[in-house]
Amino acid sequence: MLHRRSRAPGGFTLIELAVTMALFAIMAAIAMPRMYASLQSARVARLPNRLAQDVAWARAQAATTGDALHMAIGPGCTWTTQVGSVDTSNNFVAATDVNSTSQDLAHSLSAAQSSAEYQGATCAINGSQSTSLALVFDSRGFISTSANVMVSTTEGQSWTLQILSSGAVVMNANTAS
Repeated sequence: MLHRRSRAPGGFTLIELAVTMALFAIMAAIAMPRMYASLQSARVARLPNRLAQDVAWARAQAATTGDALHMAIGPGCTWTTQVGSVDTSNNFVAATDVNSTSQDLAHSLSAAQSSAEYQGATCAINGSQSTSLALVFDSRGFISTSANVMVSTTEGQSWTLQILSSGAVVMNANTAS
């Protein structure tokens, strides 16, 4: 009498594996552009927070040291900070100024950093994308004029930062749905 052994299923066939891999590749190809856009949007969303933190740092630094602190916000979402007296006749101080300290540069954003870290972000100062702004914090942390900085993305997100004459920053997020 012949006994037949029943074979237990040993796994997946090559065709089943190929179909599964093809479906996975199609789903990944569909999801990648959206995932990249989400990552880029999240990266750009850090920009207004970084600007607000650097303005707050400049205000606190001026108030605690008693020294004037200059912050120049330029077109292209760039800014520099520098303690002491600075010639602000051109309303902008270069981030590579020889008198800048490492602490000043840590609270600055150069054009190269802005384009590398925050692609697709645009900044408008008081409604103009070509205007630059010079903020001078006095020994109390106050500035002479208030300003509005709008940061926007190509995906339709925007943030308005109101820099008050007290040196405080109020941020409003306007996100498109």
